[in-house]
Amino acid sequence: MILRRLLFSAVKMAASNPAVQKQAAELTRKAVTKARPGLLKASRRAGELVRTTSDELADGVKQFKQGAKPKGAGGGDDASHNSTDNSAGDASSK
Repeated sequence: MILRRLLFSAVKMAASNPAVQKQAAELTRKAVTKARPGLLKASRRAGELVRTTSDELADGVKQFKQGAKPKGAGGGDDASHNSTDNSAGDASSK
């Protein structure tokens, strides 16, 4: 507990020191400058993924409204027919 208090008081004194603040600002500025290309590239890639996903979703909604099956959809109607066939088969085997 005492060690924690000493550590925090040392950090508070360092943070209130204008020279330390100036040095921290400079280090932050350098870090941001180095990270900027990677951040911009990641941002571009995220934007592309969002646009692609949005377009796919809009196409699916459009097809749904037109009554067509969306791409990649399994036969939902076939599954319901199979369940009734199975239940009839089960009843006859009993």
